Formats: sequence, structure tokens, C-alpha cells
Amino acid sequence: MLVVVLRHGPTPCEGSNMLRLTACHSAVWCAVLACAASARAVDPSPATVAHFTRRVQPLLLNACAAGACHGRPDAPVLQIERAAGRTGVNRQLTLANLHAFLDVVGARRDPSELVALLARRHPASAPAGAFAARPLSSEQRATLETWLDMVRAEEARPQPQGAIQLASGMEDAGQPSRPNRLRALLDAAAQPPTLPPPEQPRGLIFGPIDPPDDSAEEP
Repeated sequence: MLVVVLRHGPTPCEGSNMLRLTACHSAVWCAVLACAASARAVDPSPATVAHFTRRVQPLLLNACAAGACHGRPDAPVLQIERAAGRTGVNRQLTLANLHAFLDVVGARRDPSELVALLARRHPASAPAGAFAARPLSSEQRATLETWLDMVRAEEARPQPQGAIQLASGMEDAGQPSRPNRLRALLDAAAQPPTLPPPEQPRGLIFGPIDPPDDSAEEP
């Protein structure tokens, strides 16, 4: 008699291989997400962040996040974080808005497409009577372009290779160090200057007394 065994699901060996493959895929995705998070965690210089805080972020909050357009959690393309209550926009929200705006602009930091979009009502496909954002003024568009130029110039600046992070209060090796006066005194004491040999002092008191001239005396 022929016995047919129907197998439902993988064997223990196959199941083990599937678990290993799933774990491998999970590890790869975690590594990719970690790299993306670390790349995004790099913030611009304090001057660039300050310029964004003073000029760009108020424009995004008033013109883009107003009316719950780009300020709601399910906002399309760009999501601007707004402060809850009266606490104000803190540094964490500011950096989140900064990186969200840079992600929309793209890695090239080219503002041309964004400026062209904001120069007219958008979305352009909005039906008649539907809400559409008003175009930004030329001054507002120039504010965005100026800040993106700062970011692009900063990212294009070559970073020093092999720079050593020193503790707070220590001087950077790349900066000219101030003269150490104590070290200069110690070096001078270890290598005294060569002086000429002393001469025999001459003078009224310490100088040699010349013998009297006997020929000048009268007989």
C-alpha cells in the first residue's frame, strides 16, 4: 500500500533557513535606516540654523503651515511642525522643520523648482472653488533662495581630514597657539647666551694705580 504524506508548511530545516533570511533582511533594513538617520542628524552650522530660525521658519509657519495645509500630520509632501500651546517652537521642532524643508528641496539644494512652484498658486490642479495657496512674493522667494545658497556653500566646503576633537578648553592643533611665556623662560634658562669674557675693571678706585714717574722729580 502506498502512503502519501501531505506536508503543510516548511520542514524544520527550511523554517530555520527562512528565519535566518528574514533576520538578515531585517538587519539590512535596520542598517539602512540607521545610516539615513545618522545622515539626517548632521545639522548645519549654528549661523545657518540661526538664519533659518529668524527668516525661513516664520515664513514656512505663516505661509505654508497656516490653514492646516502643510501643518497637519497627513500634510502632502512637506509637513511643518508647529508648537503646541504657548510653549513656542523649540530647537527640536526647528531642526525637524529645517530637515523636512531640505528633504523637499533635494540633495542638490537647488531652489529653482521650488521657487517656480511658489511663484504661482498651488496646487495648480486644484478645482475651481477649492483651496489653493497664494504665491509668495519676490522678497519671500529671495529669502528661501538666500538660505539655500548658504546651505549649499556650507556643504560644498571641504571638511578637514583627520581632525582631532579636543576637549573643551584645549586649543585646536590647526589654530595658531599663543606663546607660552613660562616655556620661553625655561628654555632661556637651559640655554644661557654666550657672553664675552669679563674685562679688568678700571676706574678711580678699582683701576690699577700707575707708578710715579721718577724722571719728572727734580734733584
